[in-house]
Amino acid sequence: MSTAAPAAPAAQPHSNNIAANPEQIGGYCGMTSDGVEVDANDDASCAFAMAIYDAAIAQAYESRAGASGNIVLATVNDFQVTSSVTGQTYTLSCFVGTAGQALICSQPSSPYGNSGGAVFNREKTGWHSILG
Repeated sequence: MSTAAPAAPAAQPHSNNIAANPEQIGGYCGMTSDGVEVDANDDASCAFAMAIYDAAIAQAYESRAGASGNIVLATVNDFQVTSSVTGQTYTLSCFVGTAGQALICSQPSSPYGNSGGAVFNREKTGWHSILG
């Protein structure tokens, strides 16, 4: 008989973060339960964008030099999210835009830049106070 402690349950997504049209590809997907505007990239479903949000806000973030040399807040590690539409698992990373209001998540290995990801806008309070 094993005496090992049971594994901790997986983090549950926000119960109110449901896209109005989960199979829609690209564009505005709605708002999260905490008031964040969700926009899926052109090749991502709204259901996947909502799943990215849940995973992204659970990540650790750090300040580092961005592509143009400015300091940005970015995920410490890449993370994985499974699409409920395709069943595939994708590796993503996120960073906060220089104005601090957009959390931008995409596949780091994508030759197309923001492929397979989403943008999350928190216009009233920005992301630095939440993730920083």
